[in-house]
This record gives sequence, C-alpha cells and structure tokens, in this order.
Amino acid sequence: MKSRSNGSTSDPLSYAFRLLNLRGRSTKELSFRLKLKGFSTEEIESTIEYLKNRGFIDDLALARQLLDYGLNVKGYGIKGLRDFLRKRGIKEDQIRELLDDNLDEYPAALKVATRALEKNKNRPKEVQKQRIYGLLYRRGYSYDTIKRVLKELSID
Repeated sequence: MKSRSNGSTSDPLSYAFRLLNLRGRSTKELSFRLKLKGFSTEEIESTIEYLKNRGFIDDLALARQLLDYGLNVKGYGIKGLRDFLRKRGIKEDQIRELLDDNLDEYPAALKVATRALEKNKNRPKEVQKQRIYGLLYRRGYSYDTIKRVLKELSID
C-alpha cells in the first residue's frame, strides 16, 4: 500500500477507527477526513460500507446525540441546531425529520436568557434587552420565541 503523508496510518480502516475513537462522526465527515489523508475513492467507499454494516457509523443516531447536545449544552435554537447539524455532515432529510418532531425551543431559550440576564443585571433594562435579544438571535432562536422570553423576563 502507498505511504501516506499525514502520519503513519496507511490502512483506511485503522485511520477511521482512530477518528471514531476521538468522537462520533457522520459518513460525510469520515469520508472527507479519509480523502484528506489521501485514500482512494474505492478504499473510502469500502471502509465506510464496512463501518456502516457493523454499526460503527449511524448518522441518524449521531444526529440525535448532536441535537441533544446542541439544544441542552450549547443552547441553540432550531435555526442554530439546523446549522450545527449541517456542519457536522448530517443529511438535510434527517435534519428535517429530527426538527419536525414539534421541538419546543422555548425552555432552552429561557435558560440561556436567564443566565445572560444574571450576567447583565447591573445594566440598564434597554441594554439587557439588546444583549439578550442578540444572544438568542445568534444562537438561532425564532423571533417569536425571543419575544416570548423577553416578556417572561419582564424586559420587553
């Protein structure tokens, strides 16, 4: 087999396992990383097929984990979650399937806003409102959710 430039791993399966050992990866992410490493298309396809057949790669399960992480740890809204999942190589139909399950972003938005309000408690109400609005907007929350949170926190 050819020698590879980025390290000593010359077997695509060994390299894939090394990557998967670090964190869960989507099929797209893993294919991209194997291609960067210099493996042929045939090697990549056979490696991905092997890993899928044995349950080492499951994009839908990974998407569910990432959804939970993005919502509960990162504090993303629906738009933010959509972008986060796309960046991690999750297919659009899987994203739609997960996000169409009547996901309520309000509790997470309220949690994020409450923390932000605590950090900005000594600022004028208008500044608090601007900062919280901006934070929630950047994290991908809808206008309606942001408006509802601001009203709940009495800073609308």
